[in-house]
Amino acid sequence: MKGKTLKAEYDAEHKTVKFLEPLEGFEDGDNLVVFVNKVELDHPLKAVSGILDDEAGESFARAVEEMFPIEK
Repeated sequence: MKGKTLKAEYDAEHKTVKFLEPLEGFEDGDNLVVFVNKVELDHPLKAVSGILDDEAGESFARAVEEMFPIEK
């Protein structure tokens, strides 16, 4: 099974999804399984929220804190 992550827009009136880039590697009439996730961009980091598991997230946060320490 091939998989890709693409950005798309939902049209509620027509109940359709429009991809914002070509869906290469798929043929007309191919059956797809689609996972949808609403992107809320009111904060830049929300778009990547949940990508790392807890341990990796904590490790990343420590690395950022070390690179950019907050003076007290």
